[in-house]
Amino acid sequence: MTSEEIKQFGLVIIESLPDHETKTGFNLHSTIIKYKTFEFPDLSAEFYDINDRKKLFWLLKELVRKAVDENHFFILHIEAHGFDDGIELKNGEEVTWGEMIPYFQEINIRFHNYLFILLGICRGAGILKYINPMERAPFRALISSEKDIYVQDLIHGFEEFYKYFFFELDAVESLEKYNSVISDPKDKLIHVTAEYCFDAIADIERLTADKTRLKATYKSSLLKNYPDLKYFSDDYTNRYVENKLTEIFEDLKTRKDYFLMKDLQK
Repeated sequence: MTSEEIKQFGLVIIESLPDHETKTGFNLHSTIIKYKTFEFPDLSAEFYDINDRKKLFWLLKELVRKAVDENHFFILHIEAHGFDDGIELKNGEEVTWGEMIPYFQEINIRFHNYLFILLGICRGAGILKYINPMERAPFRALISSEKDIYVQDLIHGFEEFYKYFFFELDAVESLEKYNSVISDPKDKLIHVTAEYCFDAIADIERLTADKTRLKATYKSSLLKNYPDLKYFSDDYTNRYVENKLTEIFEDLKTRKDYFLMKDLQK
């Protein structure tokens, strides 16, 4: 989507929190974001209170439609309870990141890898485990937490974030504004790019790569598909596995431009 094609630009906030809890997404929408739309009339702001899975997936489909059919360009902000593998909705239903990522990918493809996602969600960084480097990136940049988040941090932090973000549109500096009002360093949010994610996933020698597990998994798969390998020595099989994994990860690196949608940006 080129700047000439964009018909509407703004922020979409999705909230799914129990009725008895502080509505961090609604509060954000009705205070600093509302003020920003008065200050900048061309800025749109949409708020959705989601109760269950059915409504969430209807909304995600609708956001894809708006991006594709109506040329809406938006930043996506989600406020909900989270766990390592996804979010918990207002009614207690759980939705995994694996279920949501395909919708993020569709939107991001339309945006030519310019989708920016903010997660006011405990352990929202768990989404990174679900990224497939062989597919298109689900976002260009993500702001999230690796740990649990306190409500007061979300309220004050995102207020400072959006005060600066609209209209500097500088995510890194805006995140510094967020983190500047967080007293405990371990509670600060992180900024991650799709490019960083790809480089980390494609680097088998990175410190966080579980090379032993990768070798064991690949070896098990080989023995299942080629049972005659059990007649070879462990040394031979292990060297074969090591070489094949190296080839696989070197080939994976050639997919980077596709992942980052360089072909769509020309």
